[in-house]
Amino acid sequence: MLTRVAINRQRSTAEDQRLYSPIVLTEATYNSKTKQAVPSCFLGSISLDTADMSVIRDLLPHIRYLGGRQSTGLGAVEVEPYLDAHAATEAPVLERVEQMTNRFQQQSTLYQEWGGNAWAIPTRSIFTINLLSDTILLEQGWLPTQELSAGMLEELTGIKATLRRAFTRTLTIGGWATLWQQPKETNLAVGMGSLYVFEAAQPLTEADGIQLENLQLSGIGMRRQEGFGQVRICDAFHLQEPSGGKEEGLK
Repeated sequence: MLTRVAINRQRSTAEDQRLYSPIVLTEATYNSKTKQAVPSCFLGSISLDTADMSVIRDLLPHIRYLGGRQSTGLGAVEVEPYLDAHAATEAPVLERVEQMTNRFQQQSTLYQEWGGNAWAIPTRSIFTINLLSDTILLEQGWLPTQELSAGMLEELTGIKATLRRAFTRTLTIGGWATLWQQPKETNLAVGMGSLYVFEAAQPLTEADGIQLENLQLSGIGMRRQEGFGQVRICDAFHLQEPSGGKEEGLK
């Protein structure tokens, strides 16, 4: 909260009955460990074609102000490109799908040795869709749902697959439209971090891989222009070994 007072341009003094307190983001945050104030920092992501990467890098530093009341000194920012080194060297989607499938095949063999049922898993057939941001899903274009169904996947990518598992949480999202000074529409959403596991009946082809790449680039669901619906196919963390290096089941 920041207290402001309007100035009368003729008298150069405070305007009567014009004291107001807009809600603002503070420019610094107190770090309890170092006992020092550090600049407030926000990390965001942009989905784009790699061919456009250099253009975005050149344009980002030109963003110097964000938000309202910029003429009063608010909203000054410094935007710096940030690229995770792991993301820069990440394998193509089909390669990640193959790695994921191999891991499932290993686990299936292990469970069968322990007396479980056999599960024949075709090559390049198991893949996950991880939600990197809250996502608004609509079944048949109008019915709110928390499930990314096989039908929705086929409509988006043309890939025929079975939804094997879904690990999700739901929440309600809204917001405030500053331009119209009205609340935004409230939607039921699937929370960031939710996960869908699919199994294709046949090994995924190069064309299927391109479709999944496009899905990762464009996202899913409604209000994507506001940052909702960002996804990653077969996130690498699924294949990471737990601390200690001992073999355990899939996370």
